[in-house]
Amino acid sequence: QKADINDVVGNQSIVLPLEDMISGSGGLRFVPVLDSYLTAELPFFNDTLEGLMAEALVRGKALMTGITMDDGIVKFATDDSWKQGESNLGDFVPRRARDMVSVSRRQVMGQEIHERYFPDTFDQNKFLCLLRLNTDTLFSYPAAKMSTYFANLTYGYLYNYYGSWSRPSTFPYKVKTVYHGAELPYIFYFSKVSLPLDSCSLNTANVAMKNQMVNWWTTFAKFGSPGSQWGTVSTTGYMVIDSTNSVMNSSTFNSKYFDFWNAMEKSDGLVLRVDIVILFLVVISTALFSYN
Repeated sequence: QKADINDVVGNQSIVLPLEDMISGSGGLRFVPVLDSYLTAELPFFNDTLEGLMAEALVRGKALMTGITMDDGIVKFATDDSWKQGESNLGDFVPRRARDMVSVSRRQVMGQEIHERYFPDTFDQNKFLCLLRLNTDTLFSYPAAKMSTYFANLTYGYLYNYYGSWSRPSTFPYKVKTVYHGAELPYIFYFSKVSLPLDSCSLNTANVAMKNQMVNWWTTFAKFGSPGSQWGTVSTTGYMVIDSTNSVMNSSTFNSKYFDFWNAMEKSDGLVLRVDIVILFLVVISTALFSYN
């Protein structure tokens, strides 16, 4: 993002340009993450992402990471810029591609995004379409990129369990969302909302999910693996956590969250190189014609 590190450290927030406010690819404020007091003056991004990933791969430490089905709801709680999303889909093009292509090419890529995320179905206010778009650009695709790179080390999951410990919706839309961080009450066994105070009845489904989640996470903390039933991304794919009988789903995760955006991010370089080649040939042809 176009920000000075001193502004980030000093203010813990920055003013973003409109294209970043609208776009799920760069619209959230962020602060630096510090390893320890010994590196407190050094931001965690003083190295390139590629460098950090290569260093992590050499260390070979197991990872456990995933997304929730409706992670993008965080964007909706940040500001109202998400409402402008459908009118500015070119701003959702991955930054590397967005900064390199022409305005007309960006518009074409924006149309491709529209065809994928805004099908010809009725959706009042396009809420669900925009939610999916922001979820994928903010969380799903970045997480899938990291999981693909560290496929031999990563235990990936897609969390899609909506229980009574889930946070109630803060929006005037009658939809149930699996909120960003919805898995945390089950991993750490806490909840301050949706408690059955009127009957104090035992919610066996929630307790069973809590037991399953705690078992996976503590087993991973102890042994570097969540258990024999859950393999790495490279071996068994992603764990789809939607019930206590969750099963592996290795065949659809990338097609839903990775392939489209990966192709779009890489297509810019191909398009740019083709444009350069065409321009080069035109210049050479013109020069030769003039010479003759």
